[in-house]
Amino acid sequence: MNTIQHAGWKLGLAAIALAAGTVSVVASADASPGPRRLHFIEHEVTSDMIDNGAPDFSAGDVFTIHSNMLDDAHRSVGRADIYGVVTEALPDEQSFAGTGMLHLPGGSISFASGGFEPEHILAAITGGTGVYRGASGEIAVKETDGSPDALITVILTN
Repeated sequence: MNTIQHAGWKLGLAAIALAAGTVSVVASADASPGPRRLHFIEHEVTSDMIDNGAPDFSAGDVFTIHSNMLDDAHRSVGRADIYGVVTEALPDEQSFAGTGMLHLPGGSISFASGGFEPEHILAAITGGTGVYRGASGEIAVKETDGSPDALITVILTN
């Protein structure tokens, strides 16, 4: 994971992605009753940072991330676009506020996140379009050791 993605995902922008009309195009989906869980592999394509504050990662910096969302076979099933602003940067933790969109066949899912909690990264689903109209729930992000990719779980509660 590069420095900007590490900061972005670690800061909680899960970017954060989900199937088109049917779940079959997604990496996998839980079939159990209750919230629907969709699983993806996030692979960053581009990222950038505008250093507005003190040198290096500091309050006022803006970051963007564009990623492909992949299924278990590493086929592209969508993309994620993320935008965030660093609000505080301390030696051991950073805080931010950000938003993003997961673009998928059949629609998109919007999300927002903030703060910093490295062991458990969550973003709130704030809505959607197309088959995801009125979406709510959470997006969980887990970094993978030794890989630039992250594991994404979308938990749809409606």
